[in-house]
Amino acid sequence: MVERVAVVGAGRMGSGAARRLASRGYRVVVWSRSWEKAERLAREAGLEAARSLVDALAESEAAIAFVSDDDALLNVVSQVRRSDGLIFVNSATTTPRASVSAARYLEGLGVQYVEAPVIGGPGALERGEAIVLAAAPRSALAPAVPLLSELGELVKVGESYGMAAAMKLAFNNLLLTTLVGLGESLLILDAYGVDKTLFSSILERTVFSGLAGKYFERAVSKPKPTFTVSLAEKDARYAFQALADRGYPRLVSQAVSNVYAMLSHMGFGDEDYVGVYRLLKKAGAGGGEES
Repeated sequence: MVERVAVVGAGRMGSGAARRLASRGYRVVVWSRSWEKAERLAREAGLEAARSLVDALAESEAAIAFVSDDDALLNVVSQVRRSDGLIFVNSATTTPRASVSAARYLEGLGVQYVEAPVIGGPGALERGEAIVLAAAPRSALAPAVPLLSELGELVKVGESYGMAAAMKLAFNNLLLTTLVGLGESLLILDAYGVDKTLFSSILERTVFSGLAGKYFERAVSKPKPTFTVSLAEKDARYAFQALADRGYPRLVSQAVSNVYAMLSHMGFGDEDYVGVYRLLKKAGAGGGEES
C-alpha cells in the first residue's frame, strides 16, 4: 500500500499533483533540480522537501515524475538506486522511445515502471479532474491504480510501454495543430477587416463550438500562461520524432513545430501557447507591440 509519495518536479504540474495527493491523505515529499522551487512548494502546501532525489525516494513507496523533457526523465532515472519494488510513475510528456528506455533501465533494478502522462492542466490535477493515460504490464500498473485514480479519470491505454506516451502526443499534436490553425484563421479575418466576434459566433454553431468556448478568448487576449510556447514547440517536435521513429509521414507535426519554434526564437517562448494569432501578428509587425 502506498502511503508516502515522492513528487519529482516542482513546476506547475508537479505542484498540482503534490497538492492533490497531500489533500487525499498521502505523505508527500517534493524534489526538484531547483531547491528553491521545492522548498517554496513544501512551505506553501505543508509538504516535505528533499535536498536530493535519493533522499526523496529513500522512504517512499512510489514516485511520480513531472519533468520537462526526455533528457530530464533519463537524468532522473539514472539516479535511481532502489531495487525493492519502488513504483516509478512517469507523468511527463516524453517520446515513446525515451519512456521505453526508462522502463528498461528501471525494470533492471526491480522498479515497477508505469507510463502515465496526463491530459489537463495543474488546476485539473489539483481538483482530481485530469485524464491519466496509463500503459504498463498489469503487474506493474495494479499497485499504482489507487494513486493515479486520485489525480483524475484513469484510462488504461495498453500494457506495452510507449503506448500512453503515443496517446498523449497524438492528443497534443491535434490540439496544437488546431490552435495554430485558429491563429492563422484569425489573421485572415484581420487581413480582410472581418469581425472576429462574428467568426466566434459562427464557430459556436458548428463542430468547433468547444474550440470557440474554451480557446477563442485566450487566442485574442493575453492571459497568464498555463503552458508556454517553448513547451508546445517541444511537444510538437516530439510528435514529429515519434512518427519519424516508425517511418511514418509527419508533414503536419513538422509544420506546427516550425511555427512554435519560430515564435520561441523570436522571444515569445514564455508566452501562452494558445496565443498564436496574437504572436504571429506581432511577428508580422517585426515583433512590435500590438496597438
